[in-house]
Amino acid sequence: MVIYDTPGVYSVTLEVSNNQGTDTKTIQNYIQVDEGVGMARFSTRLSLKVFPNPVTNGILEIESSNDLGNIELISLMGQKIIRVNVDSPRTFLNITWVKKGIYLLKVQNITGVAVVKIHIL
Repeated sequence: MVIYDTPGVYSVTLEVSNNQGTDTKTIQNYIQVDEGVGMARFSTRLSLKVFPNPVTNGILEIESSNDLGNIELISLMGQKIIRVNVDSPRTFLNITWVKKGIYLLKVQNITGVAVVKIHIL
């Protein structure tokens, strides 16, 4: 997993190797990373807004232009803390019971995948 902390547009390169050789494919300008005050927006063809970040009140709001789909909150050790499927473009996650720390929020739907670093205070 790659986490992008610097705003910008990034290309993605995939390299596959076996005993017959190596293939490489690059997709230009595939990942867009934007960041604003109190809100982080990281996307790979998935328009996503996650706020507030850091989370101080135990409620995380997630918005997209399409239905959100599969949402996972993952610890930095890889443990899935929350896994839900949301069939609407907006939801509120109650994370009051989640320990303070840094987590990854993964959202995946038909338009792509987005991973956002979340701070819970």
